[in-house]
Amino acid sequence: MVGISRGGEQSTRDVGAPDAGPPRRGRDRHGLAVVHPLGPEPDSVNRTVLRRRLFDRLGDAGRVTTVTGPAGSGKSQLVRSWLAEAGLTGDAAWVSTEGSDEGAPAFWIAVADALAGTAAGSRRFTAVSAAPDLDPWAVMERVLAELATLDDPVWLVIDEADLLSDEVLDQLRRVLWEAPSPLRFVLIGRRDMDLGLHRLRLEGELTEVRASDLQFTLAEADELFASAGVELPEAATALLHARTEGWAAGLRLAALSLANEPDPERLAVQFSGTDRTVAEYLVAEVLERQPDDVRRLLLRTSLLELVNGDLADLLTGSEGSERILEALEEANAFVSALDQRRAWYRYHPLFAELLQLELRASAPGEEVRDLHRAAAEWYATHGHAVEAVRHAQSAGDWSTAVRMLSDHFFALYLGGRGAAAADLLAAFPPTEVARHPELAALFALSESHRGSVEAAEWHMAVATQGETAVPAERRGRLKTVLAVARLSLARRRGDIQAVVDGADELVGLAEGGETAVLGGELLAIAMVDLGAAEVWAGRREDAERHLERGRRLAQGAGRPWLELLALVDLAVLARARSAHLGEELGTCAVELAAQHGWEDEPEVGNAYAVVGSAMVLQARFDEADEWLSRAERVLAGGAQPLSELVVGNARGLLEACRGHRDAAVSAFRGCQRARAQLLPTQPRAVRIGVSQVAVLAGMGETALAEAILAELEPLLATNQARLAHASLLLSRGDAPGASEALAPVLEDAMTLADDSWGVQAFATATAVRTALGDADGASDVLERALGCAARDDAVVPLVLLVPAAVLERRARSGSAYTTLLTTTLRALARREGTDSARAPQPLVEPLTDSEIRVLRYLPTNLPSPEIARELYLSVHTVRTHTRHVFDKLGVHSRSEAVQKARALGLLGPGVIGRS
Repeated sequence: MVGISRGGEQSTRDVGAPDAGPPRRGRDRHGLAVVHPLGPEPDSVNRTVLRRRLFDRLGDAGRVTTVTGPAGSGKSQLVRSWLAEAGLTGDAAWVSTEGSDEGAPAFWIAVADALAGTAAGSRRFTAVSAAPDLDPWAVMERVLAELATLDDPVWLVIDEADLLSDEVLDQLRRVLWEAPSPLRFVLIGRRDMDLGLHRLRLEGELTEVRASDLQFTLAEADELFASAGVELPEAATALLHARTEGWAAGLRLAALSLANEPDPERLAVQFSGTDRTVAEYLVAEVLERQPDDVRRLLLRTSLLELVNGDLADLLTGSEGSERILEALEEANAFVSALDQRRAWYRYHPLFAELLQLELRASAPGEEVRDLHRAAAEWYATHGHAVEAVRHAQSAGDWSTAVRMLSDHFFALYLGGRGAAAADLLAAFPPTEVARHPELAALFALSESHRGSVEAAEWHMAVATQGETAVPAERRGRLKTVLAVARLSLARRRGDIQAVVDGADELVGLAEGGETAVLGGELLAIAMVDLGAAEVWAGRREDAERHLERGRRLAQGAGRPWLELLALVDLAVLARARSAHLGEELGTCAVELAAQHGWEDEPEVGNAYAVVGSAMVLQARFDEADEWLSRAERVLAGGAQPLSELVVGNARGLLEACRGHRDAAVSAFRGCQRARAQLLPTQPRAVRIGVSQVAVLAGMGETALAEAILAELEPLLATNQARLAHASLLLSRGDAPGASEALAPVLEDAMTLADDSWGVQAFATATAVRTALGDADGASDVLERALGCAARDDAVVPLVLLVPAAVLERRARSGSAYTTLLTTTLRALARREGTDSARAPQPLVEPLTDSEIRVLRYLPTNLPSPEIARELYLSVHTVRTHTRHVFDKLGVHSRSEAVQKARALGLLGPGVIGRS
């Protein structure tokens, strides 16, 4: 038996929260502590945190209730306060086994005495006198017989029931099954009792309150501190709650320590398991109660975050550790299993800190370092790289730590654990960098990933200078790290030629066989980094080819992190061509990240931005806000300038559409700062800038629009410049000048083959025609703008650039794009704070945007697979949308659907123009 007291062993005391003072116990003539009967304690109860979430469970309990948890978890206090709050003190008999060494007869005599003190039992139970030869079974039988006469409910509370002897447990098991229904049992202890309660569990007659239930919630912790007169900021309370993990005694002891402290917030931050009050409690109630072999295991494994039996055997130099850990966990001795198989365990943080303090006090420093070295080798052998490096560092064995980290750095990075690798690097003293070229190379790679270009270059120079000092068998690894770092730096700078050269170098290393490091994974890294650089350089076809190859190589190598990086950049690339496809690929990237717990990695922020920007374009504002907020959160502080530009532009458009002028202007100004950090010729930045000029001009923010245009003008293509100038001229009231500037743009079929430019150009032309008083011309040009917007449901340019009156007039006169126009009017109504009911509804149950997109292809002769390719959807999705269209229109064939859709104004003649 581990960590468990029996009979005459040292007594225990369960510290509640807050401290209710000593329970009203006495000692009967048999040496048992008894509450007889349980009387009210007004002062104590009033100071108690009333845990009503647990009171409800106790009030609805079945025949037997067990309350189990570690020392100081508030078990006894919970039951006492519940009985008092429920008005049941006169109906409850409380028996505690504390300090008893008289065995079974004394226990059952105490039970009879306690029951006799209750309202219902006072007329039925008679006193039992102790005698040397008293048969405990006879006493138990007498108690059972008297229980049979009970009519009214009685609660028998057995405190520290886990300390009962095996003989008493056998007798109690019989009483549990044979006692009449009015008798309810509440069994309190640190561990489960062997009473065969599984049958009651199946019958719904067993209520279990366990250690996890007894943990104080944050709100309860706050109430506890308030009751102790301790005022803490929310952050300090949350910190203490996290440090104690809701342990009642830990919170109460913290409150006692803080009660007279002039600066409780400072002390709260420093509170730990080495605090005197906590240490004394844990030593007395837990550590000193353990046998020598258990104490040795606890102390020598306390330097581990997680422990299992094999590792504990190694550090203790003995066998049987797994059984000890299991017993400690069963005894709620601040040891918790982490999995169903109970292979790994952890210690409560405060308990671990106490154990570490005791280890340092009892073991020489070199012995502790040897423990760290042994742990490091065990972790390395069993494939736990991060833990191996940490323990080598804790041992001060820097050479071993460098070797281990270098051997596993790529595995960590490619496994999506780049942040963990960076933390390990940060734990090395600066003096070790110059001594270890491999460490300098790892710093160079890590700094390049973080965007610290100067620091990366410095570390790269140190590593290159020391290359000859590296053993020959490890130089291939060093070259690989430096090559990947150079490629990463080139990508950060946006230097496409340097990226190409760096990719060629990696391909050469992989194909030349100079290094066995990573093998084919180097090709995947090269292709992904090269493709990513080409995305931002505007080399779409090359980027797509390299990213797809990198993605396939990553999948083949079983490297989902590399696959994710490729997928994110493919989503960015697709977003420039199609909002729908960008959203689809971006969502796939997010789903892949979620499968591996990478949702908060900065790289995934680009996927959030892609999805959010697509939703903004389609006026799905609430959804877009959520996605952009996620992007802003994970990209904060370490965003690449282009990522910051994309997110800032989407945020500005969203706020503009909501009518939040100041927030929109602020977001667009932030884009200027991000644009200044990019190469001037970056195509995406130029494209975003031109669209911002039009939006800001339409909002009347001509000064900012002119400033952006002045920065961009040397870089603009002719029609880009004309379009931007037309927007500014219109904002100044020069409609004829705007019309003249715009005319060549509208005549350039090649420019308008790009849907996004077409929407902006025709939307601007609509505003120009309106300003010139050409209502019919404005309506006609608007129809062309709707046609360009239809493929991507690009509503936002229409909302921000087209006059509301023109949109409403077109809706009344009819359009081939009724649903798109309806969505535009809804978004416009929201921007202006008007009633969205003004937007027309073509159907009682309108078609979704996706269904409208499919509907537009039904007049053609294209089969479903061809429509799927045109819309970048799966064939299954197209067929599903087609079926929904038929259902909503009430038709049974494609021709009927086309005919009815045209009658409703959902289709115009020749919508797609293909056959």
